[in-house]
Amino acid sequence: MDGRDRGRNNQQIPFGLYKPCSVRNPWKPEWRDRGLGNQQKELAAVQALQHQEHVETRMEYKPRSIGNPWKPEWRNRGRGNQQELAARQTLQRQVPVETRMEYEPCSVTNSWKPEWRGRGRGNQQKELAVVQTLQHQEPRMEYKPCSFRNPEWRDRGYQQKELAAVQVLQRQEPVETRMEIREGDRKPIEIVDRKDDNVDFLKLNIPTNHSDEILAAAESLLCESSDLDEMNRKDLTDLKVYAIDVDEAAELDDALSATRLQDGRIRVWIHVADPTRYVEPGSIIDREAMRRATSVFLPTATYPMFPEKLAMEGMNFQQGQLCNAVSVSVILHSDGSIAEYSVQNSIIKPTYMLTYESATELLNRPEEEPELKILSEAAALRLKWRRQQGAIETPTLDPRITVVNPEDPEPTFNLYVENQANPAKRLVTEMMILCGQVIATFGSSNNLALPYRGQPQSNIDISAFSYLPEGPVRSSAIVKTMRAAKIDFRKPIRHASLGLSGYVQFTSPIRRYLDLLAHYQVKAFLRGESPPFSAGQLEQMASGVNMQVRVVRNLCSSSLQYWIIEFLRRQPKEKKFRALILRFIKYGVADLLLLEVGFQASASVSVGTKIGDEIEVKVEEAHPRDGFLKLKEVIRN
Repeated sequence: MDGRDRGRNNQQIPFGLYKPCSVRNPWKPEWRDRGLGNQQKELAAVQALQHQEHVETRMEYKPRSIGNPWKPEWRNRGRGNQQELAARQTLQRQVPVETRMEYEPCSVTNSWKPEWRGRGRGNQQKELAVVQTLQHQEPRMEYKPCSFRNPEWRDRGYQQKELAAVQVLQRQEPVETRMEIREGDRKPIEIVDRKDDNVDFLKLNIPTNHSDEILAAAESLLCESSDLDEMNRKDLTDLKVYAIDVDEAAELDDALSATRLQDGRIRVWIHVADPTRYVEPGSIIDREAMRRATSVFLPTATYPMFPEKLAMEGMNFQQGQLCNAVSVSVILHSDGSIAEYSVQNSIIKPTYMLTYESATELLNRPEEEPELKILSEAAALRLKWRRQQGAIETPTLDPRITVVNPEDPEPTFNLYVENQANPAKRLVTEMMILCGQVIATFGSSNNLALPYRGQPQSNIDISAFSYLPEGPVRSSAIVKTMRAAKIDFRKPIRHASLGLSGYVQFTSPIRRYLDLLAHYQVKAFLRGESPPFSAGQLEQMASGVNMQVRVVRNLCSSSLQYWIIEFLRRQPKEKKFRALILRFIKYGVADLLLLEVGFQASASVSVGTKIGDEIEVKVEEAHPRDGFLKLKEVIRN
């Protein structure tokens, strides 16, 4: 059989030639319905292309025209003329699959219209272009057609506008497409192209679940490992310890304490989780953590760097439980500079697990938690001191969104906008920066090879932006002038934007592998041992780790963008959003920051508006898969 339309008994030819031909009706490939009484939904031969074998695609395209010369691509020569898709566009694919396919459209009475098209109100139109199956490395496409009149992209009038298949082929993220068609009573169907991060993970070689071997090794560590530093840990269980993080945080690897000395100076402790209690350099768990480089936080799921049970039960800080830590103690001068510091193994008992919101509320009631108030004073001193050293503040709004049930037709969204200027957020940030400065100083004093982070000074004087309103507007302008960060593994280098002569990230060893490397080096020194890695070895490992971190960061960014746009798409059409004008791209078009969402987009704005103005906008159009969001300003009366 050749796949032609013979009436009710249509054939599905999964391999070979596909030669659709219809006498009375226009040619309809792939999926179609030829009448209300007929059940005619055939899956085209392209399904044969969905196997996972990597072979080369070779498509032979033999267009046929009676009276007109063959013209490739998309064109409209009139009602009786042919519109053909040039085969060269299918050859743009990067997926190496071999598919010899002869494509010979033929129509007697009507013009041949490929891909997406409308042939009149009485016809059944549900075709998905062949090229859509060619975009996936792992084509697991679920296509559930159930439409009476119009396909995905269409114009119901006589002028048919087809979406070029090349748009599909230009996508950089070959993710798994699951097309869900929501049934309606003969109304245009809404087709939701769902993002599936699993295919992104496969394509980018990002591991998700841990293997049985890794899980078994983690279980063994929890049951059998001994603490090499048990005799040298300082008992700090008498301190009130605050762990402050976002509400949904699972990995709690830093906490804070503070007291006021008799001379009025402030002493703070930054407690950091101690995963080296369980993990040694070069072990199977360590190698797996290095391969992953970082924990992955997506709106739909979290994939930890360490096996979850080991991280949650062994390494993580838990309220009211004895926890192993590396504690950095700092005494501050009255101007915020460091007077004294120490780095030591410790045991702590976290008192409170607070969100930024609850911590901010307690800061507004200082009589209830005086230690938290002391921490806030220390943070203010540190910020003032860093500003004097040339630090640059760029507070922004960071959106966080969790999707509880992403596979459901109506998923549940939890949107949270983290304001970097929030008092509790500033407190935690300053203490983490202080810890990084101390570790850099400690490493430099003891000739330790560490991942010392730095950032060159910007070529533009920050005072040039003083005319801009403080907050997100000024921050977004300054960030664009900052130079790329650098890492030196032998000695500290200046970090211009932090206003520090040296800085080492140390406070997230459960979720960042470079932080774990710093722990290996410091812990070995505290035990009186030689550091496990030289500067050259650290540099070599960091190269691969940083590459993987960039891949994960890009994935997280694209996933966050997708779900925020999907969230906005689902909002009522009449809903208004507050937007701050950050900058003008060109005359009448500005970059906006949606304040309730923490998301940036561009839109046309009315004449007379200026940078820093707040306007209201509505979502006019949103396509999450394409990263497209069209906003329209709401003109106030």
